[in-house]
Amino acid sequence: MDFTRLYYQVLLPAQNLLERERRHSLLLVGLLTLFTASLLALGLAVMLAGVFPIGLLLLGLAAGTWLSVYPALQYNYRRHFKQKLIQPILAEVAPTLIYQSLGTLNELELWASGLLERTSEVEGSDLVRGRIEGVECKFAYVEAFAVEEKRDKNSSLKRRSRLFRGLLFVADFPKPFSGQVLIIPDHLEPTLGPLAHSLQSLDRSKGELVKLEDPDFEELFAVYTAPGPEQQIKARYLLSTSFMRRLAQFRRQLGRPLLVSLNYGKLYLAIPMPANPLDPPLLRKAVEVGKVREYVEALELMLGLVEELRLNVRIWSPN
Repeated sequence: MDFTRLYYQVLLPAQNLLERERRHSLLLVGLLTLFTASLLALGLAVMLAGVFPIGLLLLGLAAGTWLSVYPALQYNYRRHFKQKLIQPILAEVAPTLIYQSLGTLNELELWASGLLERTSEVEGSDLVRGRIEGVECKFAYVEAFAVEEKRDKNSSLKRRSRLFRGLLFVADFPKPFSGQVLIIPDHLEPTLGPLAHSLQSLDRSKGELVKLEDPDFEELFAVYTAPGPEQQIKARYLLSTSFMRRLAQFRRQLGRPLLVSLNYGKLYLAIPMPANPLDPPLLRKAVEVGKVREYVEALELMLGLVEELRLNVRIWSPN
């Protein structure tokens, strides 16, 4: 890819429009901040004066205003940013793929991965799908939540807790197979957050630890599959020496936790991330060279997985 041509001929002409929208959004956010801060100060003053109900009402109004208006202020800028910047980058890097800025993966696909057992709601964006070197694949930024609802005679209360947020990649595995192999970090890093607890709570009675002959791989990952010697053999068959070496290399290059599952002919790869790498920052110019390179690198990271893990090489024949 010719980055210089992409930057100067395709992306830079959109700079003036995006910069006007960014500054307009910043102005509105500043006014919103001033308004909500005034409500907070007034609410605290009223509470200190002893009028607690009105003070609490003002505090609630300030919080509600911020939570409802701030995302709306970001929406237009984010939508135009992805239309003018991310779409052209993807068209340059992988012109045959389809990009949907508001699309994401669904609950069924997260459940099928086996990485999360109790996902109730999924949000996300930046769905990319299509064929890469003959391999059907898709990926998106995903936020998965568990929803618990408590009911009594007069009311119901919903409590939502985040289980995962990050990039999820789904692709056809080179060999069709039945069953599931789960590959998770050998030591649940603190950076996994709530996901570490979710992984620890997976029902290990349904799976057995697979012992492998690659100490470098086992230093990074623990592998589980269904009980029984046949499943152990199948897991070792699927996790070839070269595949384990490439996955361990990718994990070290990535420098962050990596979760993988093989499930009925599909590969699911999850990279926990605290924020969407394709979302624009309001405090920086959209078309800065350094930031544009970050967007290109984020897309190339996911697009390169097919070749990195050699998913396009069918070295086995179907059963």
